[in-house]
Parts: sequence; structure tokens; C-alpha cells
Amino acid sequence: DDLTGLTVDVSEFINYEEGLERKYNALMARFDYRIGSRWNIGANYTWSETEGNHDGELPGWGPVTSQILDYVEYQDPSWNLPMGLLSTDQTHKFNGWVSWDAISTSRNNLNISMVQSFLSGTPYEGTQSIDTTPYAPDPFELGYANYPPYMDYFFTGRGAFRTENVSRTDLAINYSFFIGIGGGQLEVFIQPEVTNLFNESAVVAVNASVSGPRQGMEAFDPFTETPVEGVNWEFGPSFGEPQGARDYQLPRTFRLSFGLRF
Repeated sequence: DDLTGLTVDVSEFINYEEGLERKYNALMARFDYRIGSRWNIGANYTWSETEGNHDGELPGWGPVTSQILDYVEYQDPSWNLPMGLLSTDQTHKFNGWVSWDAISTSRNNLNISMVQSFLSGTPYEGTQSIDTTPYAPDPFELGYANYPPYMDYFFTGRGAFRTENVSRTDLAINYSFFIGIGGGQLEVFIQPEVTNLFNESAVVAVNASVSGPRQGMEAFDPFTETPVEGVNWEFGPSFGEPQGARDYQLPRTFRLSFGLRF
């Protein structure tokens, strides 16, 4: 009980990471160079590699927990948590830019800038959840209150495949002029932009479904047998293919911004 006489349930939270691995190595470089008073060029580049057996976070979802301690008798790290390239791995990331101040006076400015980007594709693999209960002790005999869920099985190596590389050129023009107000300045600006100027196309997300025993393929003991493609599993009919508009690189897009700065 606390000082008020109320019963308090004190829980202990432990960040358990034994058996989980995630390693990130990177090499980064950047340069900027100004030519005269009107030109500026620069670039940055990152080479990186992200390996491990647990992503820990997913795009659009954020952090995710691991089930490494859930029903340990019904899983094996060799096929449930194998080492490999994680989904956040991108080998190359490059951005290069050039900026030109075509007009630069106390009354108005005109800037034209272009950015060239390149991003490596991201890894994916063929996985499917399988029922491992027929090949392990009865869960109630082990003291579990419920049957374990189906366990993820990596039918291919982690990160065995990659989406396409993405290349993009963006162009922006910014014009602004200044109005004196009460001893200060009000900047009025307008900025048209074109992203993916040359309308380059790439597949950035794909279907990664695999058919296994749950879809009519022959069952196998995951603890003693190695599944055979075409017998125990097969790639889904849409494996490696985009499924919708969001699975493609954003096409050429026009934007127009305008506003005030005080």
C-alpha cells in the first residue's frame, strides 16, 4: 500500500535483448563549394549496411517488439529469426545539388536550384507463418494457457531480394521581393517546383507472399526437415510485383508554394 492506503500494483519493465542482433555500419561524406557570389554546389553520400535478425522498426509503423521469448518451444531462431539484411538497409544514398542566384538585390531575389538523388532499393524476403504445434510438446502439458500462434518461417534468406533503385531530379525556382513596413521588411515569395523532372520510374514496394502448408502445400517438420520449393512452399503468384500506385516511385509532380516571411 502507498501513503494514501491504496493498493498499488508495481510492475517491472525489462528491455530484454538477449538473442537479438542489429548492426549498422556507415560511411558518410559531404562537400559544399561556392563559386563567386551566385553559385553554390554540393553533395552528400552515405554508404551503409544494416544487418541483424530483428528489424526493430518498420516504415510507417515505428518500433516493433520481438516475440523471441514467446512460446520458445515452438520456434527456432535458425528459421524464425535468421541473420541477414534488414528492411531498413539501403546501401547507397546520394544527393547532389546546384543553386544559382540569378537575381540578388536589396529589393528582390530569384534563385534556381536543382537536386539529383539516388537511393538503393530495400531488401525483402519470402516468409510465411506456419503451424509448429504438431511437432512440439502439447502446450497445456508445458503449462501454457493457450495454443501458440503460428510462427514466422523464412523460406528464403533474410533480405534475399531488393526493390529497384530510385533516381530522381528535382527543380525549384524561388522568386521573392521585399516590402518595407514600419522600419522592417516583409518578404513575399512564390516558388514553383517540379519533382522527378524526367518522370523516372521504379518499383519501391512489392508483394512478398509465399504459399506454404496453410495454402495446401505439403506439411513438413520445421525442426528436423528443410522445406523444398515446389513441394512444401512456393512463391505467391504476385511475389516481387507491385500491387498498387503507392508501390511505385512518385511520378513527375508540379507544386506551387507562396507566402509571406516577416
